Amino acid sequence: MNVTNELITQWEPKAYKMANSVSIRGVDREEIVQELRLAIAYAARHFREDAGASFHTYLHYAMVSTIRNMISKAQKTEVTFPIEAFSNTVSGKGSIENMGVALYGLELTSGERIVLDLLLCGYNVTQIANLSVSPYRARKAYKSLREKASIFFDVPLEE
Repeated sequence: MNVTNELITQWEPKAYKMANSVSIRGVDREEIVQELRLAIAYAARHFREDAGASFHTYLHYAMVSTIRNMISKAQKTEVTFPIEAFSNTVSGKGSIENMGVALYGLELTSGERIVLDLLLCGYNVTQIANLSVSPYRARKAYKSLREKASIFFDVPLEE
């Protein structure tokens, strides 16, 4: 099958629908859609009519595979912050560098790490809970993180 602009345009609504159904940390919707356009081109080049599946089925699996690969890459990407982000939370118990290393050295659950990342981006716990699929789990992760990190803060993390 030839890759044409018409083919990409024909399947683009499916790409947007799939992109809107997934959230990948650090990747915006347009990036997902662009990757899915590439998946359409890939599927068109590699589709074989004699294999027993329709193009739509082949394309669907190619798009799902693309999304899974993007999620896997995003999970392997470490989110980092400049050490200066800690400057207003450091107590007199050590340097900024030591506190930053120790805080990220704690054994954190994925929920606690996400909450920590969002706190360092300037979100408060209410905003984090509103962003979350489960506000209860977000608040629980925040509370646990606060307990684990309390030695690094002069005052408790603000609600």
